[in-house]
Amino acid sequence: MVIDELKVAFNALHSQAMYQGDPQIRKIYYTLEKRLRGLELDGNTDISYPVRAYMNRPIIQTDPEVMAEKGTTRHTLFHCLDRIEDAIATGQLIELYRLREPYHNNIGYLQIYPLQLFYHDIAWYLLYETASNPNLYQPDEIQHLEVERLDRLKNYCKILHSPGRGQNAQFESLKLAQKLFKTGWGINLGTPEEQYNERKNQESFERITVRFFPPCTQFIREGECRHNNQKITSKKYQDGQEYIDYSIKLPRRSLPEFCRWVYRHIGCSQFISPPELVEKHRNAIQAAANRYSAKLCK
Repeated sequence: MVIDELKVAFNALHSQAMYQGDPQIRKIYYTLEKRLRGLELDGNTDISYPVRAYMNRPIIQTDPEVMAEKGTTRHTLFHCLDRIEDAIATGQLIELYRLREPYHNNIGYLQIYPLQLFYHDIAWYLLYETASNPNLYQPDEIQHLEVERLDRLKNYCKILHSPGRGQNAQFESLKLAQKLFKTGWGINLGTPEEQYNERKNQESFERITVRFFPPCTQFIREGECRHNNQKITSKKYQDGQEYIDYSIKLPRRSLPEFCRWVYRHIGCSQFISPPELVEKHRNAIQAAANRYSAKLCK
């Protein structure tokens, strides 16, 4: 590497180690930082200065050593990352145990092919493919693809098929998951039925229009790369008030996550279509107003 390339790579390690809380990268970063300490980049800047950073932070504990130091150890999948990464690289069939699930009671053992560890917004997640028949791998049949947060999985990883199915099969499933991420909003890949229909081009997409008002109109307008299917139209009422119509087509599996994004701007947003989301938004605003009523605040 030339010095500028090393600087960018070192900054990337620093960001993932410190801000995304990756315990393995943190060890590598500290080792490399000691070896490079004192190395100058342009005559007066030390290699360790974090010129670039990705500031999103996890809301959960991610480092087993830090947990032990603080006395807050949680026996989650963060204790098994080495084994998980090996299973991902070779396509091993493994068994995990789900500790909890916030919206359902789907706890218990999972037999899966892990596909990727990724960081999104507030936490680390595992993308995986379920195994309908653990004793018979069918290379041409991709099963249900799912995402689970690492801290919702137990400190347990059992290898069921050690040789693995190979990276070609892993890449095929990963490419399909990436396509689903791209067409949806967020990281919810849907129920088995929704996902199957979408993969077969049999899932109908919902056309959604949200109207945004100042002061967030400029923020919405700036997001030209927010989604490939979006359309942003600036308009004005007769009295001169500016607003923006944000239109997008999404699979129904993505509606809850999209609504949560709109609700961040609940004071300056209004659903225009479909009627289902118009009513849902109206009810949410009314419920919030009721909480601020004099009767409820006493």
